[in-house]
Amino acid sequence: MKRFLLICLFIATAWSAKAQSWIDIGLGVRADYQYDWNHDDAEDTGFRGKYLNLDVNGRISDDFSFSLRQRLNKAPTSENPFNATDWINMTYHTRRWAITAGKMVYEMGGYEYYNAPIDIYFASLFWNNIACYQFGVAGAYTTQSGKHSLMAQFTQSPYAANVENWFSYNLSWAGSMGLWHTRYSTNFAEYADGKFIHHIVLGNRFELGRVIIEADFFHRANLSGDYALGKNFSVVAKVVYDVSESVSLFGKAIYDKNSDSQPYDMSVAPNTEFVRYGGGVEFFPVKGSRNVRLHLNTYYSHGDNPHPTNPIRPNGLITDVGLTWKVSLLKR
Repeated sequence: MKRFLLICLFIATAWSAKAQSWIDIGLGVRADYQYDWNHDDAEDTGFRGKYLNLDVNGRISDDFSFSLRQRLNKAPTSENPFNATDWINMTYHTRRWAITAGKMVYEMGGYEYYNAPIDIYFASLFWNNIACYQFGVAGAYTTQSGKHSLMAQFTQSPYAANVENWFSYNLSWAGSMGLWHTRYSTNFAEYADGKFIHHIVLGNRFELGRVIIEADFFHRANLSGDYALGKNFSVVAKVVYDVSESVSLFGKAIYDKNSDSQPYDMSVAPNTEFVRYGGGVEFFPVKGSRNVRLHLNTYYSHGDNPHPTNPIRPNGLITDVGLTWKVSLLKR
C-alpha cells in the first residue's frame, strides 16, 4: 500500500508541470458499530471498518481523462490482481461523445445500484450479489442540453467468475426532465456458453424540493428458458427528507423475489422471497459540506434467502451507527 501511495504522489508531482492536465487524489473512509437485536451471536454485532477507498481522477490532456478507485481494505490475489480495484480506466472525450476502456462500473440502471457503496446502509440481495465492476469498453453520447445520455457497453459478464469468454451487452439511458430523473437499462449477460440473462432496470428519481423519492424495478429473466415477467425481480423504494442543511431523514424498503426453480441466476437465488425495510437519520457537522457524515440507521430483514455463499439472515433487526468522511488529499 505504501508503494502504491508513493506512486500516486509521484504522478501528482509530475502532473503539475502540465497546464492542461490535473489530478485529484481523495480518500473515503467509513466505520460503523452495529447491533443485531434478534440474534445472540456476534456475526452481525460489533465494530466494522466498512470502507477505505483511494480515489484518483484526472486529465492527461483536453481529450483524455482517467479514473481509479482502489479499496485499501481489500487485497489483490494471484488469480485476480485487480480484486481490490473497483475501476481503472481511461476516457477519450469529444464535445458530445466519450469512449472509455478498462475496468469500469458494469452499466445498469437504478438509483440504488448507481449510489456508491460507502453511501448505502442496507441494500437489496441483487445489489449484494451482482459483480458490478468489469473490464470492457463503452461509448456514451450526451445531448446538447446535457440532460440526456445514452451509453452502449461491452464487458465481461458479471456471471462469468473465472470464465473469461462470457460477455455482457448493455445499453442505458440517463435522463433529466425537470423534477423527474431516470436511469434505465437493458442488459444481456451471458451465464453459460451462448446463454443469456436479460435485465430490464427502471430507475426513477423525483426531486421535490426537500423531498427526494427513488423507485427502482429490476427485472431478470432467462432468454434460453421460460422467459416470464414477475418471476425474478427486485423492487427498491427510498424517500429522503432534508430537514435542514445539516440533517436528513430517510426510509427505505426492498423486495427481492425469484420463483424460478432453475439456478441460472444466483444474484438472487431460486426460491427467494425476501423483504428488508428501515430508516434513519444523517447528520453533516461541517457547514456547507457533506464530506463528513454521522448516521444512525435501523432495518429489519425477513423471508427466505437460500443463497449458498451470501446468506443475509432473516429476522435480523440491526441498528448501526457510523462515521463517514471524504477528503481530497492532493489537487494539482
